[in-house]
Amino acid sequence: HYQVDAGEHRLDGPCFVVAFGNCQQYGSGIILAPEADPSDGQLDMVMVSGGPPWRQLWRARRLGFRRMAAAEGVTRGRITSATVTGEHLHAHVDGQTFEATGSLKVRVEPKGLLVAAP
Repeated sequence: HYQVDAGEHRLDGPCFVVAFGNCQQYGSGIILAPEADPSDGQLDMVMVSGGPPWRQLWRARRLGFRRMAAAEGVTRGRITSATVTGEHLHAHVDGQTFEATGSLKVRVEPKGLLVAAP
């Protein structure tokens, strides 16, 4: 059970996943946010409500095959900050996993990373 406050997007209930990213690709090559742009100063957010395994498989088809098609229980948005609160938070940040309780704050720092390319 999580409480998510991400600007105009709010969720209070069971969640399967809450993900924030500034690039399209998630770990292991999974494209979770196909329209993410690392230079737009925003994070793309994907929230998938909780539910039984059969419902998650039904939702997964939208995440894997018709990535931007609407699906019940799947919320997408662009945000600059969010707070995720819960008694047991299982988190993943750049490949590192950890557990926490209470609140985790997520935010983007526009132009916070400069990349030089030839």
